[in-house]
Amino acid sequence: MQAGKLRERLTLQRADTDQNRAGEEVAIWEDLAERWGAVETLGGRELAKAQQVVAEATTKVTLRYDSTTSTLSVMDRIAHGDRTLEINHVADPDGRRRCMICLCREAAS
Repeated sequence: MQAGKLRERLTLQRADTDQNRAGEEVAIWEDLAERWGAVETLGGRELAKAQQVVAEATTKVTLRYDSTTSTLSVMDRIAHGDRTLEINHVADPDGRRRCMICLCREAAS
């Protein structure tokens, strides 16, 4: 993997739960780590949901493999500037522990 291709600063986030004043559990996103990565938009579409048009984009994020990125799962997300990317799939594509590929969904209404 060429280091020059990993030029986007990304924040890896993991959900934790807390209770609000009413005693309900709410998800709180905490920063797990910051990493350099490559972000590539693979495609997008518009859907009609509940009488509203919702845009959805599929994004591929490539990260260098390390002890933190190896623990990423579909329960985590990636912040990229003002974008939030929900992870749908995580893979070590060749099994050689060199990089992690995350397929993500960015939804905006």
